[in-house]
Amino acid sequence: MSKIHTINLTDAWEGTQAHGLKRCFGRPTGLTPADRVWLACESPAVRPGDDVRPRDIRLNGTSLPALVGGGRRRADVTPLLVSRNELVFVDSGVGPWAGRRRLPEEVGRVWLEIEAAG
Repeated sequence: MSKIHTINLTDAWEGTQAHGLKRCFGRPTGLTPADRVWLACESPAVRPGDDVRPRDIRLNGTSLPALVGGGRRRADVTPLLVSRNELVFVDSGVGPWAGRRRLPEEVGRVWLEIEAAG
């Protein structure tokens, strides 16, 4: 049976040009070769024409199409992780801002799930 540890990525988002959002984070410590790290997203229901979901989600430049869309989704990002990581929501529909902020509720929630083997 595996054990899951969750790391919340809701805070410390930065606005980018072209209405994108960016969140940097370090590689989780203590990972073993058997552990898996999942990036999970949950988007709220939206009305037609009021969609602020990102058009593309990228981790360290690699597109993660499995995460784009509504509802709760996750993708195995273990092989993409490096010591410092950059998660980008491209064209999120949220206007740019200065400084770091909490991820807007209309965009959703984002977290890492570390699935430890054994």
